[in-house]
Amino acid sequence: MAHILRMSVLILAVFLSGIGAASADYGLGPQDRVRIRIVEWRPGKSEAVEWLPLNGEYTVAASGLVSVPMLGEFKVEGMTPSAFSEAIGDRLQKRAGFVNKPDVSVEVIQYRPFYIVGAVDKPGEYYFRPGTTVLQAVGIAGGFYRPADGGLLRLERDRINAVGLVDAARLDLQRGLIRKARLEAELAGRIKFDLPEGITGKEAQRVQADETALAQARASMLAAQLENSSGLQAILASQVRSLEQKIGVQDKQLEISRRELKEVSGLVGRGLAVTSREFSLERIVAEMESKRLDYEMAALNARQDIKKSEQGATDLKNDLRTRIVTELADTMAAVGQARAKLRTAEDLITEASVVAPRAMLDRQRTAQGGVRPGYTIVRRGRESGTSVDETAALEPGDVLRVEMTVQPGSTAAGERRDEAAVR
Repeated sequence: MAHILRMSVLILAVFLSGIGAASADYGLGPQDRVRIRIVEWRPGKSEAVEWLPLNGEYTVAASGLVSVPMLGEFKVEGMTPSAFSEAIGDRLQKRAGFVNKPDVSVEVIQYRPFYIVGAVDKPGEYYFRPGTTVLQAVGIAGGFYRPADGGLLRLERDRINAVGLVDAARLDLQRGLIRKARLEAELAGRIKFDLPEGITGKEAQRVQADETALAQARASMLAAQLENSSGLQAILASQVRSLEQKIGVQDKQLEISRRELKEVSGLVGRGLAVTSREFSLERIVAEMESKRLDYEMAALNARQDIKKSEQGATDLKNDLRTRIVTELADTMAAVGQARAKLRTAEDLITEASVVAPRAMLDRQRTAQGGVRPGYTIVRRGRESGTSVDETAALEPGDVLRVEMTVQPGSTAAGERRDEAAVR
C-alpha cells in the first residue's frame, strides 16, 4: 500500500512539474491569472497532502504582486512560472520548517491581453493565448475589415465609441495623477496639495476635494488615536507619581515602625514589656513592607504601560506610512495602465477616423485590383513599432496595428473607374 502511495505522489509530482511547461520562459505581469498547487509528501504516514488553503487561482496585481495566504506577497513581475513556484516552495519550507521542499506548480491559466487596431473587423482588447501569431490574431478580431453598405455608419459608431473610451481613460488617468499627488503630500506630512500640471476643470477640482477629504479623515483619525495614546500616557504618568509619593510616605512609616519595634524588642529582652506587643509590631512592619512592594509593582506596571502606549503611537505612524507607500506604488502602476489604455483608445480613434475610411476607399478603388496587409507590433519598452509578417508570434501586452497597402498599379485603375462612374 505504501509503495502505491509513493508511486501516486511521484506521478502527481511529475504531473505538477509538467504543467505550464509551454509557458516556462514566460515572464509574468499585471492581469495574468495563475493557478497554484502545492503537494507535500509525508514519509512518516506514507501519504501525500495537498495544501488546500493555499491552492487556488491568483491574479497578478497592477503593482506586479501576488498575495498568497500565510506566505505574504511575492514580486512576480518579469518572473517565470517555474521561478515563482521555486520561490513559493522555498518560503513555505522556511515558514513550516519542512525538511524537504514541497512540490509546487504554477500554471498560467489566463494571460494578460493584447490589442489589435487598424484594418480588422473588430479592433480592441483580446486575451492572449500561447503561440498566437499575427494572422491568428487577425482571425480572432474577425478578419480583415470588410466595408459594407452601412460601412460609414459603422465607422461613425466606432469613432463615437472610441471617443468614449478616450474620455474614460483620460478621466482614469486624471484621477490617478491626482491621487498620486495626494499620497505624495501625505508622505510629506501635508494634507493640502496642488493639482498636477496640466490638469484643470471642475471635475478635477471635485476629485481633488474628495482626495483632500480622504487625507483629512485619515489624518484626523491618526490624530485622535495619538491623542488617546497621549492622554493614556498622561494618566499613567500621574499614577506613577502618586505611587512614588505613597512609597515615600510608606518608607517614613516603616522607619518609625522599625524604630518602635527595636525599642520594644529591647524592653522585652530586659523583661520590661510583654512579648505580644513585640509580635504586634512585627506584624505591622511586615504588612507595611508588603504594601510598599504592592506600590512598587503597581508603579512598574504603569511604567510598562507607558512604554507600550508610546510604542503603539509609533506603530500607528509607521503603519499609516507603510499603507501610503503601498497605495502610492499601486497608484503609479494604475497610472501606467491608464496611459496605455489612453494610447490604445486614441489609436482606435485614428483607426475609425482615418485608417479604416482610407482602407474602405482603397478597397472600393481596387475592387478588381489587390491590396496587401501590413503588420506592425508595438511592444512595451520599445520606442517604436516593428514591422513583421503574418507568421510572427505575439506576446501578452502587444499592440498589433494592421494596415492595408494598395499594390502598385491598382490605385490608378481604381481612380479611372471612379472617374468613369462620375461621367
